[in-house]
Amino acid sequence: MGEHPVLVARFSLHTRCHNCRRLMVMSVDVPDEEDAPTTVDDLVESALILRLPFSCSGCQHNIGTLVAVKKLPLPAQEACYA
Repeated sequence: MGEHPVLVARFSLHTRCHNCRRLMVMSVDVPDEEDAPTTVDDLVESALILRLPFSCSGCQHNIGTLVAVKKLPLPAQEACYA
């Protein structure tokens, strides 16, 4: 079995589609890498958030607005492995 990356944080991103105005939530797991964001402020300021793809599940539009970010706890069994 292959090795799993160690996670340092998990976030939920709340986005609103520019086209149909649908609100969506997606989960983002952050692996333990150099300069990995571990707080909401770090994530918002990081390049990681710019690389995340967005596609509306309702209309498939690819432009959205980030409206909220929440740090989620890592479950005990996943505290070390994804």
